[in-house]
Amino acid sequence: MMVSRDPGVAAVMPLLICLIGACAASAPGVPSLPTAIDHDRQAAVWIPESTSKVCQLTGQLDRQTGDTTLNETGFRFGLYGTDLGASFEYQGRTEFLFGDTQPTEHFGGDDNRRWRPQEYNDSVAYTLGTDPDQCLVLQFVTGPSGAYASPELRSQSGEPISLGDFEVPISGFGIGNKMYVFFAIGHPPGQPRGPYVRSVLGCSTDGGRTFTEVRDFSAARFVNVAAAVTDASALPGLPFNGGKVLLVWGSAGGPRYRLSAPYLAVLPLSKLAASSDTQYFAGFAPGSVAPRWSAREDQAAPLFESHCVGELSARWNPAVGRWLMLYACADPHGVNLRQAERPWGPWSEPQVIFNDARDGRNFMHQPYSDRLSDPGREETAASEYAPFLLPLCKHNRDRATIYYTMSTWNPYEVVLMKSSLTVPYVR
Repeated sequence: MMVSRDPGVAAVMPLLICLIGACAASAPGVPSLPTAIDHDRQAAVWIPESTSKVCQLTGQLDRQTGDTTLNETGFRFGLYGTDLGASFEYQGRTEFLFGDTQPTEHFGGDDNRRWRPQEYNDSVAYTLGTDPDQCLVLQFVTGPSGAYASPELRSQSGEPISLGDFEVPISGFGIGNKMYVFFAIGHPPGQPRGPYVRSVLGCSTDGGRTFTEVRDFSAARFVNVAAAVTDASALPGLPFNGGKVLLVWGSAGGPRYRLSAPYLAVLPLSKLAASSDTQYFAGFAPGSVAPRWSAREDQAAPLFESHCVGELSARWNPAVGRWLMLYACADPHGVNLRQAERPWGPWSEPQVIFNDARDGRNFMHQPYSDRLSDPGREETAASEYAPFLLPLCKHNRDRATIYYTMSTWNPYEVVLMKSSLTVPYVR
């Protein structure tokens, strides 16, 4: 595990561990927000040099350290490499959704690829750990051999829905014993491995092994999604007066994959299957910050001007008292952090909390300059993408530390990262 390069970390410890949203008594596993927002609290500011890699979550070998990873996923689960890693709370544990996953050649003395429908399928894992500074021990959903098993998605009539290359689980949430996951699937015409073009919501009652389609969600502005459950009464301005609601931030896929602005939708938790009950943020009322809503997705308004959003995550952070959003961008280059008092904004200007040249030199491959590459990919440069906030943070009075997964492309693995923010106040 790497030690933070921020010399001030030791001075502010111990930090308090906080869950992003406490469980509501009326609905186990459903996060709820504070009943009031502290409008006197200023925006948080990223603390320079506070960003560091905590550990490499996946793979067998950490090429930075030369040691085996904590999870030894090659030996334990037949998993060589993967990406993504969106996380959410489910039945008292943190679930992880990994994207196109590469199996080891053999597992337990047998061919680890022969029985898989496609070589690069997805994987699902969970952790019971609550201290991300100690890394997190993962347990994967496995098949009869003990190797990781890929999730299966079926239509309401029982027909299989493809989860092949570039078709991935992208966000999830739990309600009681039900696990709900958004899948980004499909490809542009004539591009069998092109960027996914639509999203589907599925539901599992067997811990993420099999999912049944609940509904098609979007083929336009909500192909990449980040979901969160909350109480409508905690957020005046929503188009629903009360009850549990699902917030869904989204960005486009297909030809606009990673070239999109972000958008916001909301729907009652009791009507997940009813597309007619979904409302879309349609901008602010003239001269105010009061949100307008529309039942039409084509009237969804960008949350802010951007042309680089792809995979994204958004969570309420109780230490900062703000909604935080992460996404990777080309300009400004790196992992961008924005924040807002309300899910619809107004959103702050971006702060770059991770930049590969500044923060990733020791664990992200650059051709002809290091030995961090996957075998056979020596000429392929690393790239940061898919920064997904964990439902865990640490804080004290002056500092909040956020934790997030991030994919590095080469090596084709997921790392656990952390960054610290100031928590100033206005008196």
